Amino acid sequence: MTLHTPRGLVAAQDPRLVIKRRMAQPRATHFRMATCEEVGCKHFLFGWTTLLGVTETDMLDLMKITIKEQHYRVIEERVGEGMIAFHFPAGQPCFAAHKHIAQTGRPPTLLKMNKDGMAHEQEADRFCGEHNEELYAAHQEYKQGDIKGG
Repeated sequence: MTLHTPRGLVAAQDPRLVIKRRMAQPRATHFRMATCEEVGCKHFLFGWTTLLGVTETDMLDLMKITIKEQHYRVIEERVGEGMIAFHFPAGQPCFAAHKHIAQTGRPPTLLKMNKDGMAHEQEADRFCGEHNEELYAAHQEYKQGDIKGG
């Protein structure tokens, strides 16, 4: 039997050791967009500095447009030869704010794998009950020496 695992496809040596249940939290249903403040973004909390070379005119133009359009507070400073530092104080969204996510609080989806490796949603009581029974049976087999520990 071939299994889908976080490390890719693997062949199960002993079908009794195959993971038959799992909990899933799909991004589409269990996460939402979040603010820098909600996720404790270090740039929001402590501020950040971006260094650009004076010859990087395209990046400098983009930086200045972004600062103006997004209403960033910034301190611009020449640093050494040919460098400009943009210091962004704490308390404002970072440049990756559109990528921050947070959990919705929705409980995980409980899945039971069938013999073909396909997952089917299962109610919590049944999921837990069957899982406990399988663990108990595997433990008994292990104690009797039918399953070798790794």
